[in-house]
Amino acid sequence: MKNKIKNIIKYNKWVRMAFRRVGSFLLIFLGVFVPVKRKRVLFLSFGGRQYSDSPRAVYEGMKKNPFFQDYEMIWAFERPDEHRDIGCKVVKVDSPKYFIYALSSKIWVTNTSICRGLQFKKKNTICVNTWHGSPLKKMGYSLDPDPRFKERIDIGCCQNKMDREIFLRLFCVKRKNLLPVDLPRNDALLRYSKEDITGIRSKLGIPEDKKVLLYMPTYRDYNVDSKHENFFVPPMDFLKWKAELGDKYVLVVRFHYLIEKMIDIPDDGFVINATDYEELNDLYAVADVMISDYSSSYIDYSILQRPMFCFGYDFDEYNEWRGFELDFEKMMPFSVDRTEDEVIRHIKTMNEKEEIQKAEKFHRRFTPHAGAATEKVIQEIISRIQ
Repeated sequence: MKNKIKNIIKYNKWVRMAFRRVGSFLLIFLGVFVPVKRKRVLFLSFGGRQYSDSPRAVYEGMKKNPFFQDYEMIWAFERPDEHRDIGCKVVKVDSPKYFIYALSSKIWVTNTSICRGLQFKKKNTICVNTWHGSPLKKMGYSLDPDPRFKERIDIGCCQNKMDREIFLRLFCVKRKNLLPVDLPRNDALLRYSKEDITGIRSKLGIPEDKKVLLYMPTYRDYNVDSKHENFFVPPMDFLKWKAELGDKYVLVVRFHYLIEKMIDIPDDGFVINATDYEELNDLYAVADVMISDYSSSYIDYSILQRPMFCFGYDFDEYNEWRGFELDFEKMMPFSVDRTEDEVIRHIKTMNEKEEIQKAEKFHRRFTPHAGAATEKVIQEIISRIQ
């Protein structure tokens, strides 16, 4: 029932407009009677789906920082009962209590939006929005540019100069509030040990003698069925992939968190479905090669300076429906392969040294600030509070 209501709000323009205006008015009115607690922090990652990503990195960094030792920290989840062991109070996202906590928190930390499509942020609330990637493709605020419902950001992360200019256009944020830092979640990429990688491989069931291909396709918001559920069925023959690459690799697949219906994954030891594996950095760390399409995961993965390939089977369609913020084919360090045969051939015949050099050059351009992002964001929060 909840999903049906969400879909009605999402896909019906007039219902969405009425929901936004009425909901925002009610929360602004309620906020008059709900005081802000100076030492309360609310965290939200991917709309409450996960305890992960940059909000988790900031939360764990704040827990270790003496400045925040007496702060009340709250996490919001779709299924809070599954996360009661993280060391703080949890609340169900979109519940009445969630909005009370949002109105009363001095600090918000998110990678999407605390406001949930509404507008009720108070002037003295500090909104920290790390976002969850670099804007290679057009994002929601480009496609639905109503400025009245953009969350006002007080501290934002921008990985590079291109990000800054795009975020200035898409978000309600001042230039001085965009920190030239990498995403806090990426700090961990530089800290994995051989023992860590061995443990992750064992957890995922990866044989010792196999390398890892990580396939991470992005979200396609135009792939919806009659029930408005998003599905993903790429033109892949997993038996072909296994026949061509299975002697050397396993294929770890991770679909986007918004995908509701996905391709059937064969249980044959070659393909490993890691969609529900919460710690994305673990997958980057064990991957010898990454395959994606139009995802900003390329930018994060480039920090490790390993080969990357693009399986862009629907590039023209995607460009028409969604579009890019840059000349994708020109800016990326690889060709856009339209067929699975092209991708397989490039993997089998790659010059690994050359591919690593391409990734290194790409990394220097798009993640020049990699490292210590969590501490920089926390120090900026402390600065604003003081």
